[in-house]
Amino acid sequence: MKKKALAFAAAACAFGMLLSGCGSSNGSDTAAEGANIITAYNSEPQHPLIPGNTNETGGGKPVDLLFSRLISFDAKGNASNEVAESITANDDATQYDIKLKDGWKFTDGTDVTAESFTKSWSYTANAKNAQLGSSFFSTIKGYDKLQDGDKLKGDEQLEGLKVVNDKEFTVDLNQSDSVFAIKVGYTAFAPLPESFFKDPKAFGEKPVGNGPYKFQSWDHDNQIVLVKNPDYKGNRVPKNDGVTFKVYTKDEAAYADIQSGSLDVMESVPASATKTFEKDSTVQAYNKAGSVIQQFTIPSNVKHFEAGTEEGTLRRQAVSMAINRQNICDKVLNGTGTPAADFTSPLTPGYSDSLTGSDNLKYNEKKAKELWAKANAISPWTADDKLTFAYNADGGH
Repeated sequence: MKKKALAFAAAACAFGMLLSGCGSSNGSDTAAEGANIITAYNSEPQHPLIPGNTNETGGGKPVDLLFSRLISFDAKGNASNEVAESITANDDATQYDIKLKDGWKFTDGTDVTAESFTKSWSYTANAKNAQLGSSFFSTIKGYDKLQDGDKLKGDEQLEGLKVVNDKEFTVDLNQSDSVFAIKVGYTAFAPLPESFFKDPKAFGEKPVGNGPYKFQSWDHDNQIVLVKNPDYKGNRVPKNDGVTFKVYTKDEAAYADIQSGSLDVMESVPASATKTFEKDSTVQAYNKAGSVIQQFTIPSNVKHFEAGTEEGTLRRQAVSMAINRQNICDKVLNGTGTPAADFTSPLTPGYSDSLTGSDNLKYNEKKAKELWAKANAISPWTADDKLTFAYNADGGH
C-alpha cells in the first residue's frame, strides 16, 4: 500500500486497523527481511508495561496488544469470550463462575491458568503494590481488607477469588454487578505469568504476555517493537508481522512522518492539519466518530461544586450549559469531533443520544447565567474563588 494510513478515531479503532492493515518493512531493525511491519504513532509510556499499572495511552497501546483478557472487543465494541470459555453469573450477579479455554500460553511457554488471573487481580488490588488500576477490583469481596498498605506484605489475595482448578475460578462480589463480565475486558484484568511476581520491575521493562503480539524491545523515548505471536489463538488475529510504536513528543512531527511515508498510522491529527488532512493526497484520511470520549471532571469536594448539594448541582449545570460543544467541534476541531451526548461514544453498545438530563449538555448562555445567579444566592462566588482546569499540553489538546 503506497499511501499511508491516517486515522482520526479512538485507539480501539486505530488498532483494529493495525491488526489487519498493510505496512512498511522499516519498522524494526531486527525484523525479518521483507516483514510486513506496521509503524504506529505513540507517546512514551509513563510507567513500565504492567497491565494493572497502565492507565494512559502511551502504555495502553502496547499493553493492549501484548495481553489477552477473558474477553475481547470487536471494532463495533461488541464483547466475545477470548481466554474465557464461559463467564456465568448467579441469579443476582453477586458471584461469577469463570472457565478458561484450553491451550492458552504466555510467550515464555508457561500455561495461562486460573491462578494467572487470581494472583494478577489480587496483586493489582493490593494497596501495598500501589497499582493505578486497583479501583477496578473494588467490587470484589475482600477489596477493603487490602487497602491499608502499611499493614500488608503485597502478596495477600482477594478473599472473593477462589481457584477451583487450573481452568476454573469463582469471583464473589460485595455487591450485585450485572456488567462484571464486560469489565473483565479492561487492561487491568489481564493475567500475569509467574515470572512477573518474581521480579515485577524487570517484567515491566520486558513484559511477557499472551496476546496477539509479543514483546521484542523497548528503546525508551524512541520506539517499542512488538512482533506477531505465532502461538496466539484468540479473536484478534494479526494480518501483519508486527507493530513498532514510534515515540513522538509532538504530533506535528508524527504527521510529517505520515506525509513522508516513514510512519504508517496515527489516530489523531495536529490542530494545524485538521482543515487540510482529508484533502491531503499524501495520506489516507479517516474521519468518523471513534470510541473515545473527551471530558473534564470537577472533583466532588471542590468548594462551591460539592456533589449532592444544591449549589454544586446548579454550578455544574451552569458550567456545562456555558460550553458550546458544537462550536468547538466545528471551529476549533474543524469537524474532527462530535458533541458528546452520553457518558461514552456512539460506537459503544448501549449508547444513547437522549439520556435523562442531557439538556445540560446543550449550549444555553441565558440559562447558564440564571443557574449561576441562583448558586450565588446560596453561597456567593467571590474574587478569591476560581476553578482551575488541567489538560495535556501535547497532542493538540
